Amino acid sequence: MKKLINCFAAFLVVITCSCCSSGEIIFDLENPAIVDQREDALEIIIKVLSCDQSHLKSYRKVGSRFYVTYSPKFSTLNYSNNGWGLKSIIIPPSVKKIVELDGDYLERIIIPDTVKEIGEGAFGCQDSKLTEITLSSSLTKIPRSAFSGCKRLKRIIIPTSVKIIEDFAFQDCSNLEEIELQPGLESIGYAFHNCKRLKSIKIPSTVKSVDMDAFDGCSRRTVFYWPEGLKYAPNTDNIIYY
Repeated sequence: MKKLINCFAAFLVVITCSCCSSGEIIFDLENPAIVDQREDALEIIIKVLSCDQSHLKSYRKVGSRFYVTYSPKFSTLNYSNNGWGLKSIIIPPSVKKIVELDGDYLERIIIPDTVKEIGEGAFGCQDSKLTEITLSSSLTKIPRSAFSGCKRLKRIIIPTSVKIIEDFAFQDCSNLEEIELQPGLESIGYAFHNCKRLKSIKIPSTVKSVDMDAFDGCSRRTVFYWPEGLKYAPNTDNIIYY
């Protein structure tokens, strides 16, 4: 089994969910020849879904692709890497909360609008390969350390639904160049420490509070567009008040 786990350098998982009580998981393995036993494939499915085998209804393999039907729908996604090598995932609309989705091998992700909550440190990882993410428009906050250490992430758009960006949310995202904040945001914590390549950022006029060290460690060349009267503006000459 150790040999099997170590061989999973990368694989693609696609999760879809219909309007009925069951859904289908489709995934590809970089080296599918190493998984010849049904139990091995099901172990991966059980790990990704955090479910037991009783939820898995059918299984088939066509070439390098595996098809697994599961039931019932699940509302919480909690995946920790542990050597499986999740590379890409499409989250079904039944999911309302993401507790953890380990980013060791995950490169891109779209969080559907049905997701209302992500957990602290959900995507944070010092070895993260995450380069692209689309956030749910139902989120009301970006929690602590949600994307901390995602060093390959270059751009992020924060939805209008988000009111709070908590401490360490994007800490050490050292290649993050662009953050698009939307009107409706109210509070920014110690969130962007060491975002060294940040080019510019506009703080919406709806923001009522910003941690005085929210942008500590950012480049002196970062341009800030800052609402008049908002406290704790960064100590920089590259600040434009509006």
